[in-house]
Amino acid sequence: MKAVQLDDVLRRHAALFKDELGILKGYKAKIYVKPEITPKFCRARSIPYSMVSRVERELTRLQERGILEPVEFSDWAAPIVPVLKSDKSVRICGDFSVTVNQASKLDCYPLPKVNDLFTKLVGGKTFTKLDLREAYLQIELEEESKQYVTINTHKGLFKFN
Repeated sequence: MKAVQLDDVLRRHAALFKDELGILKGYKAKIYVKPEITPKFCRARSIPYSMVSRVERELTRLQERGILEPVEFSDWAAPIVPVLKSDKSVRICGDFSVTVNQASKLDCYPLPKVNDLFTKLVGGKTFTKLDLREAYLQIELEEESKQYVTINTHKGLFKFN
């Protein structure tokens, strides 16, 4: 694509390239939890000292953007797993495998196998790498589902908005 064409596309679709978190409109995700399940609260895990300031910076950034909100109490809490990204910043992931994943009713949609995907790409001429930055944060949760994704950090509890 010529530079002039690219500039034109960027200008016409400027709203899609803003440096802010987009939100999927017209849909809210719901977490289905079996009614007989007892809530699970996990303590915060230790974070390597070398990552503490990065994790705190990311928690602050997520709060400033309205993604996280501190809470005093929660029946559900998952520990976090900080992941060091290639740019040396940190992605904060909730380890929901020890809490709500065990209690939720999961969709049984089979994910495609990598070999099947590669077979479909045979003969392709143009490929791209698409990075949906903070992709999971772009899908809003129904209000009643937010309680299940509380995270427990060394700075306290936070819920996703």
